[in-house]
Amino acid sequence: MAALPDVITVAQLDELPERGDAYYELHHGEVVEVSRAKKGHVDLQDRLAGLLRNLLSSFGRVLVECPYRALWEFEYRVADVAVISYYRWNATAPHEDLRGAPELVIEVKSPWTIAAPARFP
Repeated sequence: MAALPDVITVAQLDELPERGDAYYELHHGEVVEVSRAKKGHVDLQDRLAGLLRNLLSSFGRVLVECPYRALWEFEYRVADVAVISYYRWNATAPHEDLRGAPELVIEVKSPWTIAAPARFP
């Protein structure tokens, strides 16, 4: 595989091969490999989302593993737990990612997931 440029776009990220044990996010144009969530991590996500749903049901959606693009061409992240207003959620087409960061993003730090800069041969 050829060396990747220092900064890539979301379109270029989409061309990278899939991995079963991890997925890729794009942070300011840099590819970051993220391990897939394990049961303990998912339990924490679900508990947090449940608490927020009770508090914010009149404001918007509370989602787990929510993709978004804070900087349209150079960002692709997946929030562990996200809060998005109904207005923004309903304005997003079903085939698109959320434009901009959610109103609230929670990243669960746990020993079950690791994020690191991607290494390519």
